[in-house]
Amino acid sequence: MAEMNDAEIIAELKREPAAELRRLQKKPYEWKVEHALDVIREFVEHEGENGVYVSFSGGKDSLVLLHLVRSIYPDVPAVFANTGMEFPEQVKFVRTFPNVTEVYPIKHFPKILKEDGIVFPSKEVAMYIKAAKGGATYAVNGLKGLDKDGKGNRYKARFKKWAYLMDCGVKISPDCFELMKERPMRDYEKMNGKSPIIGTRAEESFRRAVGWMKSGCNSFAGNRAKSTPLSLWVESDVLRYIDENGIKLSPMYTDGGMKRTGCMFCPVPIAHGDYKNIEYARVRHPKLYETIMIKHGLKAMLDKAKND
Repeated sequence: MAEMNDAEIIAELKREPAAELRRLQKKPYEWKVEHALDVIREFVEHEGENGVYVSFSGGKDSLVLLHLVRSIYPDVPAVFANTGMEFPEQVKFVRTFPNVTEVYPIKHFPKILKEDGIVFPSKEVAMYIKAAKGGATYAVNGLKGLDKDGKGNRYKARFKKWAYLMDCGVKISPDCFELMKERPMRDYEKMNGKSPIIGTRAEESFRRAVGWMKSGCNSFAGNRAKSTPLSLWVESDVLRYIDENGIKLSPMYTDGGMKRTGCMFCPVPIAHGDYKNIEYARVRHPKLYETIMIKHGLKAMLDKAKND
């Protein structure tokens, strides 16, 4: 499918692809399991069993994904992006799984804070803020709720509330994702000649829904093939699969009460009022909390960016 512009994306969401996505998301659980297995088989047959890996974080979705993949291809490796800011409990949990390779950040978090800034309130908004500061017209317009041609855009209207971040006194950047996770994974792919199987779901974000509409669950276009077998699943499907297959969850869920795993000091949840990761780090890992939040200034940066 050809690349869509913003207006076309909005139009598409109102027509067939969005309706089809909603229809498939309502399919029975049993159908989704078989569909995911078919997606995996198609991808592995195309790329070769030695040409794929599972992107693995130890979170609920990636646990289900790894179980599905290894139920039919038990020797497929997994790769864990150990950013250095993962909870120690999560790293220990991931290391209980066989055949998992760890990759490490291009640049560590304290240096990113100093040189690149924070990702806030989301990766997408941070991309617009950084691009707008660099003078990119599409980004400047986007933060005004306009498309690249300066016309009103319903999709971009949601960015207007974050335009104040341009002058909040804090560097805003999506670079931590790139430097701590994305580039290390891409480097692994290039070095080993492998393509990723990823546990993302379309219901998680607008962009992921649009991604499914563009390429479906398997994408072989461009220079990087990728597979997202859980695209059509919803949260209840994930939880049911975990329960029915007796999958052991990370202590971050069972003991920490987290809804998602991830970096201890990720600013994104805080932008949406979720302080569980930060509070858990403060109580369970006070030295790390003091180092990142106080010594390296993350707390002060967040206080400025939140604009309460």
